[in-house]
Amino acid sequence: MSLDLAKSKDWSEIVKNYLQALAIIVAAIWTYNTFLKKEAPGLESIVNLNSKLDVYSTSNRNVNKFSFDVELKNNGVTSVDISKVKISVWKFKFNVNDVTKPTYVSIEDIEKNGIRLFEKEYPGKEDENDPTVFFPFVQHFSPGSSYHHVYEWLIPRGEDDESICFRIQVYKKQKDKRPTWQAYSWDKLN
Repeated sequence: MSLDLAKSKDWSEIVKNYLQALAIIVAAIWTYNTFLKKEAPGLESIVNLNSKLDVYSTSNRNVNKFSFDVELKNNGVTSVDISKVKISVWKFKFNVNDVTKPTYVSIEDIEKNGIRLFEKEYPGKEDENDPTVFFPFVQHFSPGSSYHHVYEWLIPRGEDDESICFRIQVYKKQKDKRPTWQAYSWDKLN
C-alpha cells in the first residue's frame, strides 16, 4: 500500500510542476499582450509640429517679407532625436473662378503643380561635419521640451491669383529615409 501511495505522490508532484510551469507561461503571455496593447502605445513619440505664415510689406512695393513660424514640442514620455530638417517653398496658382463647390487644396497638389522656389535639407552634405554650425530643430528633445524658430524670406510679389506655400519636414533619427512629421502653411503671394 505504501508503494501505491508513493507513486501517487510522485505523479501528483509531476502534475503540480507542469501546472505551475503552464501557469507561468500563460501569465507571461498575458503580461506581454497587455503591455503591447496598453503600455507600448504610450511610449511612442508624440510630437506636435505647428506652423503659421505671416506676410509683411517692405519698403520695396514689389517685395514682401514672409515669416514661416514653426514650433516643435515633444508631448510624449520618451525622448526624440531629430537628425535633419527639410524646408521647401512653392509658388502656385489655382483658378478661383472655376470653383463652384468646396475644393480641398492639398500639399501633394501644390508640390506636383507648383513651381519650387527653394528646397534644402539641414544639415546639408557640405556642412554636416562642421561643429560650429547650428541647425534649428536638429537636436535631442526630451519629454516636454520644445523649440521655436522663424524662417524669414524676402520674395517678389506675384500675380493676383498666385499663392506661396512653405513646408517643413522633420526626420527622426531612427527613420531617416522618410520624414516623420511635417507642417505647412500657405498664403497669397502679393
